[in-house]
Amino acid sequence: MCTAPSVAVAFALILCSALVADAFQTSGSLAFARSVPPRDTTSVASASIDSEEEGSAAGDVSIVYCTGCRWMLRSAYYAQELLTTFEHDLNSVTLIPSRPPLPGGMLFVTLDGEKIWDRKERGRFPQTKELKQLVRDVICPDRGLGHSDISDKGGNTVQLVKEGEKCEECPDDGEEVMEIPEYGDSRDYFLAKSPHVTIKYCTGCKWLLRAAWDAQELLTTFQDDLSAVTVAPTQEPAGQFVVLLDDVVIWDRAAEGRHAEPKELKQRIRDIISPNRSLGHSDVKEKEEQRDASDDTGIEELDDDEASEMRNFYGVM
Repeated sequence: MCTAPSVAVAFALILCSALVADAFQTSGSLAFARSVPPRDTTSVASASIDSEEEGSAAGDVSIVYCTGCRWMLRSAYYAQELLTTFEHDLNSVTLIPSRPPLPGGMLFVTLDGEKIWDRKERGRFPQTKELKQLVRDVICPDRGLGHSDISDKGGNTVQLVKEGEKCEECPDDGEEVMEIPEYGDSRDYFLAKSPHVTIKYCTGCKWLLRAAWDAQELLTTFQDDLSAVTVAPTQEPAGQFVVLLDDVVIWDRAAEGRHAEPKELKQRIRDIISPNRSLGHSDVKEKEEQRDASDDTGIEELDDDEASEMRNFYGVM
């Protein structure tokens, strides 16, 4: 049976040992803190800035295509593929229609002004993965492209077009054709000039396909009028979707409160570059004139397309 003095002594010993252990841990942590130099926040901040600069977009692709060969859709497809893969690495992709007096059969790709593909030199179209590899090797050489880094099972590049394929859509009709010298001496032929449309879209909102669709619509309607259409991804400000004709803002989603219909873009561009041109069913002015010409009963006359749609709806042949 323990007595009161012995219990007091035991309690005192336990208290002393706890105090010693606490002092040892505190001195050890202080010693460790003294052994570690303070963190240099300045160098960390500068390193983060450098990393952001290294990751910023750097690269402008231009695709020159023959309008007579109807290669706009092929070129737009290349543009979409490049902008999908290099969403944060490319500044822009510009589609430039090539028209007479330039020679037909042209499909020419440049990166920052340097030629990376010439269909006439290579004798064929590029595969999308070939273009991606060529762009990647310049702007981000260490990046992997997944399955786009792999050729066919034999390790060879698959050719989509036979060697020496000729442009069947651009026969020689006797029209005078401009001779193009070597690319290094003729870069001005492959630069976007006025009138030049630029479509800036927010990558965070995933509006690439919308921008590409608008670009194709404009190049289809104004094939002989526009010098180029550029599609440019942006990260800031969020929600940006702006269409410019040269330096004039044609449509700003933030200001308008919505996206533009293609026919609205066409009308605004038409009103600047060729005001007297009719856009057919895409022309609101013609429909407004038809409404004004209708009788006072408020009943509108249907145009041919609307009448055909109504007949199909009611099953009337």
